[in-house]
Amino acid sequence: MWSRRLEGAYGWRWFLFGAALFLAALVSWFQALFPAEAWLRWIRDNRSSVAGAIATAALTQILRLQALNLWQPLTVGTLWCVEVLLRLLGQTTVFKPDITLVGTPAFAVTVLPSCSGVEGIGIVTAFVGAYLWFCRRDLRFPAAMLLLPAAAISIWLLNVVRITALIFIGGWSERIAIRGFHSVAGWLMCTVATCAMVVASRRMPAFSRAEVQSRAVAGPNPAAMYLMPLLAILPIAMLSSIAATSFDFAYPLRVVGAATVLWFYRDKLMEFSRPISISFSFSFSLFAVMLGAVVFVEWIVLQPGAAAVSENHAFAVGLSAMPPTLAAMWLSLRVAGAIVTVPIAEELAFRGYLVRKLVSADFERIDFKRFTWLSFAVSSALFGMMHREWLAGAIAGMLFAGAMYRRGALFDAVVAHSTANALLAAYVLTTHRWSLWN
Repeated sequence: MWSRRLEGAYGWRWFLFGAALFLAALVSWFQALFPAEAWLRWIRDNRSSVAGAIATAALTQILRLQALNLWQPLTVGTLWCVEVLLRLLGQTTVFKPDITLVGTPAFAVTVLPSCSGVEGIGIVTAFVGAYLWFCRRDLRFPAAMLLLPAAAISIWLLNVVRITALIFIGGWSERIAIRGFHSVAGWLMCTVATCAMVVASRRMPAFSRAEVQSRAVAGPNPAAMYLMPLLAILPIAMLSSIAATSFDFAYPLRVVGAATVLWFYRDKLMEFSRPISISFSFSFSLFAVMLGAVVFVEWIVLQPGAAAVSENHAFAVGLSAMPPTLAAMWLSLRVAGAIVTVPIAEELAFRGYLVRKLVSADFERIDFKRFTWLSFAVSSALFGMMHREWLAGAIAGMLFAGAMYRRGALFDAVVAHSTANALLAAYVLTTHRWSLWN
């Protein structure tokens, strides 16, 4: 009883204290990137966007927590649907709704509110609600309001599918079901449900004010060439992470996916005659190679060694589990991905697209020599967030951008990136520090 009173008395104080420390750290990080005056000027110029982002984040958090209250009335319905779906799939079921347990004799789960997936109802509702507000001029009301209950029902049904799939996977591998699929599938289904509502609102005349004919004559998306190679890699990486091991058997699929997209855009990638294109001029730059070597050194120095031993062992076990020929092919494709497809895909997305998009909406007219602190800092920070070690990734992003700025050639950033990854691959293959490839 005393501990509960203590928690009630001091819980919110500790929370507010931690939030204040986090906010102070965040402000100091942004202040270190460039002066506060620049941030204030940018906020003044984008007041509506900043306010909208803050309001959406707050609404998402509120609705996410409030949605947990829905678990009690939805418990029986959710578990019953899972049990029916399992039976339709020919499974013998174990069903105990009084303790929220459902499954099969091989694998059953007790579904708690915190991992039930009903938080997705709040998250999806918040995002769809914000979309309806910000895009209200393009939508038909009150018909568009139907997207809110449609989103909630969609994510609830997807949660039933997620729990059913979790039980099936758990019968095969408990570790993969709990450590991998459980969380990845939840976020994936939230994304699918939200995007489905947006697409439906744009394509169905009942919700959209825009004419279907006007979309049919629209030109190709200029951003596709820059983003699609990376977008071909990310879903495969996300799905393969479900396996939750330190050895990614499916890595060759990333190489094949990115290479396929790059081949599709090969003609555009090779257009050198345009005055402002992606500037893929294939002239050698020793400076880019040197920057790549610097990135390799800082990457090695900034890598922690705490989890390296266990990760190295897990990687070695996964590699040794394959036949020698297959293992050699896997390593070859791993090196090819690190040196060729990954540098091209990431540089097209971050330095080719994002750096210029942060300067102007009409990014194709922006020269690769055009430098702004905002585009440089934000793109490098986001590049760092894509990697497990954020700081090492952010520094690498800054140096790759520096290679591009020097001659205004995106190919120089690719060269620097490929050099760093080639040196890292040689180091990993020589020292067997496989954790550096995670």
